[in-house]
Amino acid sequence: MKKKILIVFIILLVLLLVALGYKLFLLNKYKIEELSINPNTIFSETLVISNQVDVTDSEILKFEKLSFKNYFTGYEKHKKNPSIRIKYDSEGVVASSYTISKDTQYINMYDSLKDIDIENDIDLLKYVKDNYLVRNNLFTSKNKMEKNYVMHSFVENCLSEFQNIVLIEGRLTGYIVNMSGSGIKEVRLLYNNEQYIISLNGEEITNNEFITNLLETVKFD
Repeated sequence: MKKKILIVFIILLVLLLVALGYKLFLLNKYKIEELSINPNTIFSETLVISNQVDVTDSEILKFEKLSFKNYFTGYEKHKKNPSIRIKYDSEGVVASSYTISKDTQYINMYDSLKDIDIENDIDLLKYVKDNYLVRNNLFTSKNKMEKNYVMHSFVENCLSEFQNIVLIEGRLTGYIVNMSGSGIKEVRLLYNNEQYIISLNGEEITNNEFITNLLETVKFD
């Protein structure tokens, strides 16, 4: 009887050691490096856009399905990069610049996060805000370990240079990324599975009044 108990004990001990070894392997595989952002700076502010200001055809600046009132007067194409529009001050120094571009939403690059009720990049950023400080441990499931690892990879690749992110609510879906050190603001508007990015640089076009006025004229078609 004692021999049988000993055998059972040894088997259980081996199984425990195997399980522990597997968990240690997973912890190493999905190792999360040092935290690089403060999640409290994500959506710490909200900009509500409820007004829809009509714009005449002659005032519209259109980029694919995105259109808004052209507040960018006096800008010209950059000589080396025509996608950049620049404006000079009276001394010939660049005072401000902007670009308009389109890209797929980040969530489409991270399929393993789609099964946690994340439909767009707003949901993804809210998930980061709520889960970024959670660390993997021996009691974390493999599925959760992988998701935490993927989430941190997203932050390292896409968010490491931001200062704070402002949520856009109301009749538009999007957010504003305030970049660290450069003074650049990226207005990211979500439409279908894509994001339209209006990158702004210069005090004249990065203040809240300018951005609000611009967003109140935004339309998608």
